[in-house]
Amino acid sequence: IYNMYDRFSKKLLKPKEIAEKAGVLTSKIAFYTSIGIISPAHLSEGGQKLYDEEEVLRQMCRIKRLTEKGLSLDEIREKIGYSKNSRKLMIIDDEQEVVDLIVDVLKDKHNFDMVIARDGFEAGRLIGSNFPDLIILDLNLPGINGFELCRIIRQDELQKGVKILAITGYY
Repeated sequence: IYNMYDRFSKKLLKPKEIAEKAGVLTSKIAFYTSIGIISPAHLSEGGQKLYDEEEVLRQMCRIKRLTEKGLSLDEIREKIGYSKNSRKLMIIDDEQEVVDLIVDVLKDKHNFDMVIARDGFEAGRLIGSNFPDLIILDLNLPGINGFELCRIIRQDELQKGVKILAITGYY
């Protein structure tokens, strides 16, 4: 529960405010929330849902893009819907031992839906359809290297807020 200062300092918006920014009706925000496609970031002291502006606008762009591809809301929910206990993690590494280590360390401690890519080309294809919350990225990849892939991800408006943890075997 956040007070008014927190609401403005963290760009948390009321449903009507986020609807105006997204160019949709407030009822659409409420509906998407009820079916789990978007999620409020916090509750106000009075119990009103507050939304993270950047995250919801990014999610609305994803929904629009997938709708244009012909996906139904059920398919969109399955692909990008929120779960209170699960986040999407993408591991991009060409070394199986490293992938296995990361999976072993994280699988019991966190409830991640994990997607694995073995090179930069595969990663580019999978990122656009999986919308990860966190990417663990090897910098030394075959094909497109991790530095270039990171630049590509950062230039994509739909991936703007994704967290990237870069790793490398170089020392």
